[in-house]
Amino acid sequence: MIDIKYIPEGWELKKLGDISRKLSLNKIKIKQKEYLETGKFPVIDQGQEMIGGYFDDENLLVPDEPPYIIFGDHTKVKKFISTKFIPGADGVKVLKARDNVLPKFLYYLLFTIKIEDKGYARHFQLVEKENFLLPPIETQQAIVSKIEELFSELDKGIAELKLAQEQLKVYRQSVLKYAFEGKLTNENIKVGELPEGWEISTISDLAHKNKHSLKAGPFGSSLKKEFYVPSGYKVYGQEQVISGNAFLGDYYINEEKYQELKSCKIKPLDILISLVGTVGKVLILPENCLEGIINPRLIKISLDTNLYLPSFFKYYFESSKVKNLYSTEAKGTTMSVLNLSIIKTIPFPRPSIEEQTKIIQEIENRLSVADKMEESITESLQKAEALRQSILKKAFRGELVKEVKTIEVPKINNEYFHQLQLVALVINGFKKEKIDHGEMTLAKNLYLLDSIYKIPTGFKYDRWHLGPYPPALKKVVNNKEYFKRNELFIETTNDDKLQKYNNPYQDEVNNAIDDLSAIFSKYKGAERSHKTELLATVCKVIEDIKSIDLVAVRQSMAEWKIDLKTSKFKNKAEKFNEPETKKCIEFIVEKGWDKKLVEIQ
Repeated sequence: MIDIKYIPEGWELKKLGDISRKLSLNKIKIKQKEYLETGKFPVIDQGQEMIGGYFDDENLLVPDEPPYIIFGDHTKVKKFISTKFIPGADGVKVLKARDNVLPKFLYYLLFTIKIEDKGYARHFQLVEKENFLLPPIETQQAIVSKIEELFSELDKGIAELKLAQEQLKVYRQSVLKYAFEGKLTNENIKVGELPEGWEISTISDLAHKNKHSLKAGPFGSSLKKEFYVPSGYKVYGQEQVISGNAFLGDYYINEEKYQELKSCKIKPLDILISLVGTVGKVLILPENCLEGIINPRLIKISLDTNLYLPSFFKYYFESSKVKNLYSTEAKGTTMSVLNLSIIKTIPFPRPSIEEQTKIIQEIENRLSVADKMEESITESLQKAEALRQSILKKAFRGELVKEVKTIEVPKINNEYFHQLQLVALVINGFKKEKIDHGEMTLAKNLYLLDSIYKIPTGFKYDRWHLGPYPPALKKVVNNKEYFKRNELFIETTNDDKLQKYNNPYQDEVNNAIDDLSAIFSKYKGAERSHKTELLATVCKVIEDIKSIDLVAVRQSMAEWKIDLKTSKFKNKAEKFNEPETKKCIEFIVEKGWDKKLVEIQ
């Protein structure tokens, strides 16, 4: 809850409905079973993955324009969506920021609300009741920029930690691979050959020679929940095996039921294997385990410990080699299912008991080092998440950035005359660098002045065939008092009269032209036109969708139509390929322009 005593000056207390609109998804949501693996539009729901699937019906697209914010009603998952999409049916809520809040600010704000998990609850109803602190737009932008700056560094560290985790997984499996090839205890092993004295056995060879040493759990009808009692003989299931804790759980049966199912009873050092869903996990029952039976989702193996040690079995069975052996056979219709028949087909390498003991020691020595590193990584990841929450907490208490004051911009008395001056400044400024402009390249550079260098041109830039273009520009360049058209470019006339009155942005325009000239002067002719259009196009797309994600940018470019008889391309994604788009985005990010483009004007 927000502490009203500590509201920063200029901030206001708001409800979710004051800062966002919930978009109606009536009759446009599709069920998960209808998702496609590929398609024209992404399907986004409240799952952990950004995209759940695809679908082709544009009539199912979410109304309004991006960006959107997804809130999972049941999962509490939040997503920032910068492109058009089709909503999935499972509890997804789609929010649209109101004019008084930046979409990214609203997105991060939602992460600060702690919602008590009440099972399959309607969490959105709880969020709607919360109070939110809303600062002025300028402060929102500063907060978002600071959050993303800090999160960027944090995410780099987290990515490195997760990479280290993955490398540890590979290391562990490499240790097990070498162990069961005999390479930890033997030198000069040839590829594909077993060490001297090793044999290949089946589980039937290694189990005790008694009737129930290899035993699947009872039929489900034999062990219904109504048979459970508060205390008695313990029922072991996947809960214990997957957690690695034989003492977890509180399901018990009485003496009568135990005697009925005694073929499934366990004893110390028995092997229990999970069969459904998370298959192939192994639990070795400890010496002090409680007397009991296995449930239908387990297999029990009583090894002949004179032939095979339980720890040796566990390490081998949980190795990637064995998993690969049974994984194809274990694929069920909806989840993986393992069974005793599959396990009986698995070959087990069998060295002597003495060598098994030595191999176990070698494995544990190596894995103990990996375990310590894993603990350290896990602790660091927990600290990183705590830091993320601390950043958000400070941000939305007004402690992350200093108060942002609105900068007073120079007043423009006559917008049309201001536009005449700007166009002349651009034409003459570039001409000094021997770069001439036609109407379309002039429009693109004016767009960059406006969106990147924040010089107000007074034009509204549309998605035109050849890039961002303001139709009102034609009235300016057709003014014969100040401009004349040659065959390929536009020149200024009557400069003295036009520049008699200083333009308040003259210095900013000159600096911007110096910057843009350095970018474009390295290209000539058609290549320069291509690069100019590419840069202006990608900038316009990023500005429109508020994202630098390559997939989102490419999709938006595909929606930018080119309807020219002189063009062989139907849209911007066809005209500019993915590699050059990616390179252009990287350039924009390197220049820091992305932060300017995603600002809400």
